[in-house]
Amino acid sequence: MEAFGQSIQKEAPAETEAETEHRTANEIALHQLKMAAYGIQTFSPEVQGHKFGVPELPIPRDMNHKTRYDPLITQCTKLLMRNGKLAKAQRVRQNLDNERRNRVTDSDSQ
Repeated sequence: MEAFGQSIQKEAPAETEAETEHRTANEIALHQLKMAAYGIQTFSPEVQGHKFGVPELPIPRDMNHKTRYDPLITQCTKLLMRNGKLAKAQRVRQNLDNERRNRVTDSDSQ
């Protein structure tokens, strides 16, 4: 009988290296699920499951991945803004950029 808070770990089936090399990704995932059922940690989160690895903690304050525009463009856009209407200022800036691009391409074609 199992005591409260204790779990019984079953014996995991043995596997040879030759069997590991010739399996598909689906078979590997199923094997990992079986190992998890036996109570065995199947992979290291530092190696598998993260495309770019686990970030170092604590995360620095200056690490911001949500910057869309150059800081100078953002500052100019905010200078165009009136009454807190940032979306409208961004549209105006985009229209100015498009107009500038059109003038440059028109002068190049002549």
